[in-house]
Amino acid sequence: MGPFRLELKKQPWLLHLAGLVALTLLFCVPLGHQLGILQTTYSYTDGMRHADYEHRTAAAAHQEMVTAQKSTVAALAAQTKTVANKASSAALKAVRAIKAPLLAHQYLAVDSILLDVITRYPELVYRHELYDLLGGPYVSGQVTAWESATKRLRYAIQHGVDHPLTSDDTQSSTVATYDVFSRYGSYVWKRLWLNGGMHVWYKINPGTALTWLFLCYATLVLASVFNFDRRNHTENLMRLTPRGDLGMIVTRAAVTVALIGAVAIGFTLLGNAANAIVSGHIWGSWSYPLVTVAHSTAYVSPVWQYIGNELLLLMLWVFVLSGFTFVFSQVVHNLLLLLALDALTFLAVPLHLMELLPLAVQKLTPAFYTNPPALFAQDQQFRGIVSLVPVWLVFLGWGVAAWVFGAFLLRARTRGYWRRSQGPRKAAA
Repeated sequence: MGPFRLELKKQPWLLHLAGLVALTLLFCVPLGHQLGILQTTYSYTDGMRHADYEHRTAAAAHQEMVTAQKSTVAALAAQTKTVANKASSAALKAVRAIKAPLLAHQYLAVDSILLDVITRYPELVYRHELYDLLGGPYVSGQVTAWESATKRLRYAIQHGVDHPLTSDDTQSSTVATYDVFSRYGSYVWKRLWLNGGMHVWYKINPGTALTWLFLCYATLVLASVFNFDRRNHTENLMRLTPRGDLGMIVTRAAVTVALIGAVAIGFTLLGNAANAIVSGHIWGSWSYPLVTVAHSTAYVSPVWQYIGNELLLLMLWVFVLSGFTFVFSQVVHNLLLLLALDALTFLAVPLHLMELLPLAVQKLTPAFYTNPPALFAQDQQFRGIVSLVPVWLVFLGWGVAAWVFGAFLLRARTRGYWRRSQGPRKAAA
């Protein structure tokens, strides 16, 4: 335990604290918009302004669903009187049947009724009367829209997600946490009506604010730890310890990576708690179903899986950065230069260095994967990356290669130091 306690004393605890605070504050962005503390953004549709953030309580969201149920019953009843068909009659019967469980907050029963009716009559998914009750993300294409609705409801029923899916998007702190991981800064787009048509331009953002802040924090910590003995002139003293140089460095890296991982888990839970303590909000469910549409197919996954994948990707980045820091620290003594070399490993995209390589080669480098939201959504440059296993292998390969090369440099450097220190003694003998 002695080496671990020693490495704990060398940790830049103020950097860990600053990273935890700064990253947690990012999760207060959606909360600040909803509470009116931060300026709310707006979108415009057909000349009408819609707030992207609206502060509503869970009770108000429930009441909106009750109101939507009543209006849907009235609309469907009027339609069946004029144009009677099996689908409209079944929809009317289903919407009437959800009234009792909806008032009793039994949302799983509501989901079961809705799932049954849209399974028997898929065309009901595209009827605007059911939109407020089905909810869910917007998808294009009739097949994927039906798949999204049915798979989402089926997942909620199978996993016991007894929450109103139509209001969780704004009331659930778990969804707010997912928003920070997935949406802020993934890419920027503009649209313009020109010559009677709409033109859309996408500006690829190489990463989200969360990604960049975390990578900068991890780089500062790793560079500070690996350069500690050089800065404090204790490198020769550490060679007198019973453990070998490589053993000490591995212990140092393990302690540092573990603390960075603790900070990652910490800001996720603290950010979720910050959005949950507001009156009228709910904690939400980590099994909340997310819908991703790729290759004309709808995929449903729990929110915990998305957040877990992104945390895993960030920690794989830490593993790779630890290996590169180990290598660079063998040849660079200056802390600022060490930081600059480390930063180049993930700043290659914004610096346009990746453009010098073919796309196939870019996909084999960690710097290509600094935009987790676009990667998980298979969007933009990540289209076609269905499985994440090759991505994990890229990071593992670079990390292992960096550590092996660093161990080789360390052995060569320490053996050269030993020979120089023994030279005068042999000459005197």
